[in-house]
Amino acid sequence: HALPTFENAMRNRPDPTPTGHDNPFAPRSVERLPYRRVGPDWIEVLDRLEAAGWEGAILGPPGSGKSAFLERLAQALDDDGFGVVRVRLDRTRRDRLGAQLRGLAARIRPEDVVVVDDADGLGVWAWYRLRRIGRRGAGLVASARTRTPLPPLHTAQTTPKLLEELIVDLLPWGSRPTATSVRRLYLRSGGDLRVAFETLRERYDREFRGVDDVTRTDAGVAR
Repeated sequence: HALPTFENAMRNRPDPTPTGHDNPFAPRSVERLPYRRVGPDWIEVLDRLEAAGWEGAILGPPGSGKSAFLERLAQALDDDGFGVVRVRLDRTRRDRLGAQLRGLAARIRPEDVVVVDDADGLGVWAWYRLRRIGRRGAGLVASARTRTPLPPLHTAQTTPKLLEELIVDLLPWGSRPTATSVRRLYLRSGGDLRVAFETLRERYDREFRGVDDVTRTDAGVAR
């Protein structure tokens, strides 16, 4: 039957006295979740990337799964026989960024695809250098919130159903969120899954510290 709060589901777990490390919504647990694809299959994604000259951008708002999609794409490229060079560029200082790009250019191989996570804020000079490096190798793929000089390859997106599936994966003792509560949490988080899981992490911690909170009913759970 329907239970009114997310916290009631917490009380139904086998061990009702968890430590701080047992919070199922802790970052380490969320980061271990397997990627759930929303959109085209990987063969189609690779076909699109090839058609675009092995350059492409993964776009989407914060918390939409861009980094997870990019990592899964990197695995698909690796499985397809490419070398994968993962890069996170330092945009805070031009000299550090320049040193990173020079180092990347020195070690790139013809079979390597450069994979850049969080490419927002790169200037024209950096993009010019980065694309030249990618063309010396086998390609370049990057994730960003907004448009880049690279052809758009995929727009990451989230849905209430995806959020529900991930919550179920994190609750190992049989509780399941109601569709209404998940949709409410999704809308309040603006579709940002990081914000949604942080909200659930804090709510879980408050419950087991005995702190009352009038917003608890926003995460009802059914069994």
